[in-house]
Amino acid sequence: MGSGVVAVGCGMPQPDTAACEVPPTSVVGAISTRLHADGGLRNARQVTDRGDRVTFVSAELHLREDDADTQGDVLTWVVRDGETIEAVDEHARRESSWARSGYHVGRAAAIESRGCADLLRGDDGSSDCDRTDGGVAPLCALGDDG
Repeated sequence: MGSGVVAVGCGMPQPDTAACEVPPTSVVGAISTRLHADGGLRNARQVTDRGDRVTFVSAELHLREDDADTQGDVLTWVVRDGETIEAVDEHARRESSWARSGYHVGRAAAIESRGCADLLRGDDGSSDCDRTDGGVAPLCALGDDG
């Protein structure tokens, strides 16, 4: 079972969503405690980088002022040892006070977690997982603890 990005035709590459999981509520809650934005995280997904034993967590930032179906930015953090959290991408660094990570969004696990969260952007949880474009139904069916 490989990981990475699967290219289909000449379009944008689709992330391999097989490794995506819903992060524990405690992790998403911890990340949220240091958000600067007036809003919250939703559609969080995580992928573990087994080589480095770290987990990349990506989530959509949904601002209070936005409509329920507005697509927010995807932010990514890395969790080390189950407790140390660091901001990976520019949005996570700007919208939270977590320390800057030495990891970057080009890592396979980061790409996959971001891709899974991105496929769900704009979903407020009321869709009953009926969308199937881009593999959204299986991701939605995982539920959302974040």
